[in-house]
Amino acid sequence: MKRARLFIDVNNLTRRRVNSEIIKKAAKAVLKLLGKIGNFELSIVLAGSQRMQSLNLRFRGKDNPTDVLSFCFQEDHADKGNVLGEVVICLPYAEKQARELGISFSENLATLTAHGVIHLCGIDHERSDSEHERTLGIQQKVLKGLNYK
Repeated sequence: MKRARLFIDVNNLTRRRVNSEIIKKAAKAVLKLLGKIGNFELSIVLAGSQRMQSLNLRFRGKDNPTDVLSFCFQEDHADKGNVLGEVVICLPYAEKQARELGISFSENLATLTAHGVIHLCGIDHERSDSEHERTLGIQQKVLKGLNYK
């Protein structure tokens, strides 16, 4: 019996040093909670404000940086292929957001990673109240599993 393989590539495009293990653990936790078991590949990009603003304008029509964007490589979120997609996290935004929320930078990175991967799995908190609650619930379980609040 073949063992499932999960490959997570974390690509830091900034000069900020980041512990990529917390990012990988958060992504794996979401996939496990959602029953995504199999051979999957996932890319997580850590970007600066200018790159994120450019992506946000190009893909969402909003001319400002944002905390996290998800790009699903499977149109219907089905398990047809092994490449789930890409999550882009804006590190300067994440740092500022962590300070405003009174949480650690690592906790916010875990939260944003979980949020982005949840989107890749087809759950959209903006679609309905139930999906909003589901998103929050998954994020809370991931954070608890990583020993955050």
